[in-house]
Amino acid sequence: TATQWIFADIANSDALKADCISMGVDVLAFLGNLFAECNPFPDQKRKVELTMSGISHFLLLFFTIQFIIEGYGDATAKVSDDCDDFVNGTKYTHDDDESGCGGEEVNGYIVLGFALGGLAFDLISLITYK
Repeated sequence: TATQWIFADIANSDALKADCISMGVDVLAFLGNLFAECNPFPDQKRKVELTMSGISHFLLLFFTIQFIIEGYGDATAKVSDDCDDFVNGTKYTHDDDESGCGGEEVNGYIVLGFALGGLAFDLISLITYK
């Protein structure tokens, strides 16, 4: 997750950052459920599992709404008329530079690399636990 965040910053990709946050929430949920499994009090196990699931869902919903709001703001932001690259169809991230023309372009190769890496990991996991 930390490595992906670094590359998301390099790639200027908010989508990769959102995925990192999602994975971070998943890790917290896993640790919480692991705690529930190791809980010496069996009557509290179910309560801890449900609490951790609720916290996980709340966090995922909160961060998803935050990214939707940020994305909507980026999509509806006014762009200066002096931005020929934007007018010609080049897509920029929300990071505005001093000219008001948008920020650096998203590096799709880095995003694609992480997407393919995730698919490969999922495929290996499916084959391993077949």
